[in-house]
Amino acid sequence: MAERVKKVLVVLLSFVLCAGCYSLRRALRLFGRELLGAFLTICRKDVLFMGIIKAVCASAKKGMRKKDVGEGLLVEEHGLQDDAHAGPWHRQVSLLALESIEKMRSKGLDVGAGDFAENLTTEGIDLASLPLGSRLKIGGMAVGEVTQIGKECHKRCAIFEQAGDCVMPREGIFIRVLAGGSVKVGDAVEVIS
Repeated sequence: MAERVKKVLVVLLSFVLCAGCYSLRRALRLFGRELLGAFLTICRKDVLFMGIIKAVCASAKKGMRKKDVGEGLLVEEHGLQDDAHAGPWHRQVSLLALESIEKMRSKGLDVGAGDFAENLTTEGIDLASLPLGSRLKIGGMAVGEVTQIGKECHKRCAIFEQAGDCVMPREGIFIRVLAGGSVKVGDAVEVIS
């Protein structure tokens, strides 16, 4: 990672120096493609398509907020072991970005990981922008396939009643577990296809 950062800094410095010495148009012409290429090379894997798990949450019953249990086992074609929503269907595991939770906090709500009934709270990956069918490597071995983005709320939850809004129906995603494995806070979440 340090080498990648150095490469971007060199390209950016070259771009800035050139822009200061010549015109911005000339700098863009000279370094535009190289700058964009370097940015995509460095950021594609490390920033845009990779995040980390901030919480692993489960509940024994449906309709309850989930508690952060710190780690768990994703079971192939089932979901998070010991979670009420696991089973042989298309919404085996739910994911929500910490950035989405922050949006609700900015509205004055005291909410955190698991309060939206998500199994995995992530950071650094734009979950809602992933197309259906995307595959995620979660932790060291688990692989999930995005089967649904958002969900229809059949009844308004306590969060909606408090804030007049809820992010899970728009920004939460659901996956089916294609390959099982253990997951824990701090593990990587990576888009693999």
